[in-house]
Amino acid sequence: MCIISSYLLGSVNFAVLISKRFGSRKDIRELGSKNAGFSNCLRNLGLGPSVVTFLGDFVKGVLSMAATYCVCKKCEYDIDLSVFLVLSQLFCCLGHVFPCFFQFRGGKGILTAWSCIFFINWQIAVILILIFLFSLVLFRLISLSSILCAVSYPLLMFVFDNMQNKLNMTSLMVSSTVSILILIRHYENIKRILDKSEPKINFRGKS
Repeated sequence: MCIISSYLLGSVNFAVLISKRFGSRKDIRELGSKNAGFSNCLRNLGLGPSVVTFLGDFVKGVLSMAATYCVCKKCEYDIDLSVFLVLSQLFCCLGHVFPCFFQFRGGKGILTAWSCIFFINWQIAVILILIFLFSLVLFRLISLSSILCAVSYPLLMFVFDNMQNKLNMTSLMVSSTVSILILIRHYENIKRILDKSEPKINFRGKS
């Protein structure tokens, strides 16, 4: 039940919904990088629609985790909450990447994954946003910042679990799967980063 609801929530792609109601009213998957996510919305639709997209993708991750948390807390069986939370995160990300409501063509999952992490470990979520921001300022590449966060996520899970003496291999494997999913979705970005053709953010707003 939790896994299905997480996938369905993840499948509500706000980038696609918003793009059809703003600007040229075209599907965001036909614009720019053709990715149904926040950064492509920001480049092609402007700040307003991209902020709505950001909030929508963030909230759907939080809702999927909150639903899982409530169901697991009320369950009469002895279950591992941490495992169900990371499973819900994985399926919410799968819904975002392969949305059943939008021909299974979605985004890359980084924002949705990050929003879910607040329920898993808020400290890791804070560290990841710091990594993202520091990398963005240093390299001016949104994709590279996202990739570094994806790689850091399971490593941080491992470190924090060890610090608390409660290493959970199942949770670690699932979080690693989330990371791998995001890295696969950034395959084209990785190629462009390596050949130095990936577009950079200009903080001064000049082209």
